[in-house]
Amino acid sequence: GRKDLAKQYLALNLSKVPAVDEAALRNFYKNHGEKFIIPPGVQVRELFLPLQSPRDKKDKTKDKAFGLGQELAERIRKGESWESLAAQHVPQEHRDRAQVHEFRGAEMELDDERKVLTLRPGEVVGPLRIEGGYSVFQEVARVRSGRIPFYEAREKIKTYLETRRVEEARQQLVANLQRQKPVQRFAPEKTLADVH
Repeated sequence: GRKDLAKQYLALNLSKVPAVDEAALRNFYKNHGEKFIIPPGVQVRELFLPLQSPRDKKDKTKDKAFGLGQELAERIRKGESWESLAAQHVPQEHRDRAQVHEFRGAEMELDDERKVLTLRPGEVVGPLRIEGGYSVFQEVARVRSGRIPFYEAREKIKTYLETRRVEEARQQLVANLQRQKPVQRFAPEKTLADVH
C-alpha cells in the first residue's frame, strides 16, 4: 500500500513538470552538435566467406576461406563480375553483403578497418579477417561526414530532455521530503529483528 501511495504521489508531482518546448530542443541541438555528427564512411560491396576450419592464430593462410578470398580478390581485380563470383562462392544467407551497402566499421582489426575506410572507388582489398570469416571489399563511393538534420534528431532530443527533466524533478522531490521528515534507510540484507 505504501509503495502505491508513493508512486501516486510521485506521479502527481511529476505531472506538474513542464513539457519540453521547441526552443529547448533547438538549443540542445545547437549546443551539443558533437552528438549529431555522422562519421565518414564508404559504400562497399563485400564478399563474405565463412571460416571453413578451426581458427589458427599463428597461420591464417591454413583456412580455406582465406585462400579462396585471395583468389577472388585477384579475379575481381582482373575484371570478373562481382555478382557472378558472389553467386558461386558466397553462401545464400550472406549474399546481401555483396550488394552495395554503407561501411563505417565492423568486428575486425583496427588496421583492417582503416584499409576499408581509406579505399578509393573501384579499389579492392582483402581477404580481411572479420567476425566469422574473411571478406573481400570493393569501394563503390565515399560517404562524407556530416550532421544529422534537426528534424531527424528532434524526437530523440525530446525523449532525452523529458526523461532528464522527470529525473531531476524526482530527485528534487525526494530531497524536499527528506528535509521535511528524517528518513532512515536499512541495507537490504538487514531485517527489523537485526536492528533491535
